[in-house]
Amino acid sequence: MSKTSYELPLPTTGALFFSSFFRESSSTEASVLTKANNCRAQLRDVLKTLKRSEQRDLLGLLKTIQDYLPAIFDIRRWTHRSDAACRARARIQYEVLFVLFTYASASTNYAIMQETAGNYQQATEMLCKAAGIFEYLSASLLPEIVKSPEKTCPEIFPELAAALSKYTLAEHSLLHYYN
Repeated sequence: MSKTSYELPLPTTGALFFSSFFRESSSTEASVLTKANNCRAQLRDVLKTLKRSEQRDLLGLLKTIQDYLPAIFDIRRWTHRSDAACRARARIQYEVLFVLFTYASASTNYAIMQETAGNYQQATEMLCKAAGIFEYLSASLLPEIVKSPEKTCPEIFPELAAALSKYTLAEHSLLHYYN
């Protein structure tokens, strides 16, 4: 990649239990909540390990997030269709934001690793994926979350996600052009 490439920081996270958000749930919903709790705990463990370790298992992180995404999106759909789940909607929306932001950042960082190893095709695919996720965040998810002018952290500014989308597309173009 260009000499301006840099790794995006990966977050750490605390414990979160989805079952505490919902008082009643069907057996199907209960199994999805259990799966989401397990996947979230695994994601937390992987992020903590990455922070402490010199070895960067970004592929493991990406796989963990891919396993988690179906459950968190199922839960997000429930919060939109149920009035009882309305109180949990904001927390679930922020969780989706956290997971997708982490996914896009990890994809960008993995692309940097792949480029360094000479795997240019995989690097460009990962940069395109990251750009698409950042674009989705800026155009769809963040405007839905951020309704008030009081924005407390940079990650919830749609402009940041849009800028990161453009950054990853620019890195993709440079990689494609020079290799």
